[in-house]
Amino acid sequence: KNNGLERLVELACQPKSGEALSAYGLASIFSYMAVSMETLRKEAFVGKDITAEQYDELQRLAKSKEEKELEESKETEVVDTENDVKARIRSMATHNVPRALFKLQETSK
Repeated sequence: KNNGLERLVELACQPKSGEALSAYGLASIFSYMAVSMETLRKEAFVGKDITAEQYDELQRLAKSKEEKELEESKETEVVDTENDVKARIRSMATHNVPRALFKLQETSK
């Protein structure tokens, strides 16, 4: 039985997959798997007049007391560690994601 990653690779390796509407989505899924959300968040603030931490503080200050209490009760933040990212990248390599990305590029117009 195929897992999700294997199925994505199969889709990307189909003939003319690079021309399909799903090509961008497949490439995006693969790219997001290879990076942590924290890294993406930090990159989004590079060159900006505000840091991610300052933005978080402004967001926190703008919330009402009820919103803050609700957020505190939901505090089950999932941490995406560097080891998690490395494990995903190893899995992607094992499941032929580089070949799938090549196929997407090769068959695109």
